[in-house]
Amino acid sequence: MKGSYIPCKLICILREYTRYRYKLVPCRSSEKNRYQNALTVCNIALDSVVFDIFGKSSSSIIDYLLEQSGTTINHKEIASKLLKSLKSKEYAVI
Repeated sequence: MKGSYIPCKLICILREYTRYRYKLVPCRSSEKNRYQNALTVCNIALDSVVFDIFGKSSSSIIDYLLEQSGTTINHKEIASKLLKSLKSKEYAVI
């Protein structure tokens, strides 16, 4: 009778990391969706203008909005946080 295949220790570790990553990727996607839904509930439709709401420009805009909660929002300040590709969409973002 032939014995079971038992891989070497490095392959076992690699398999363990692969399984763990396979488990984490859906969790990350779920949290991103929750974050995007929270923005939608707060009437921040950044996802309709920006391709990636987790990019540099979007993150800096969201950080600014969180800092300014309860006070007036300066549109020029938001425009200054836009990077190269979003400069052309400045009016849509604001």
